[in-house]
Amino acid sequence: LCDWSSDVCSSDLVSFTTAMGGNIETGIYNVNGQQVMQLFKGSLAAGETVNLPLEANLSAGIYFVRMVSDN
Repeated sequence: LCDWSSDVCSSDLVSFTTAMGGNIETGIYNVNGQQVMQLFKGSLAAGETVNLPLEANLSAGIYFVRMVSDN
């Protein structure tokens, strides 16, 4: 996300395309495995592309984006 030495940029974007349709949950997690932000939760069709702007004030650090599907 943006830059490890500064806060998350307001221009950061998380994009993904689903291979299969179904229920999707996407979130940002800190290094302790705690969810710090939910980006998306809902149903998507196969091949659908989603662009999610990051609108959060996350402090500098290492974060992971996790996406879970029921398929």
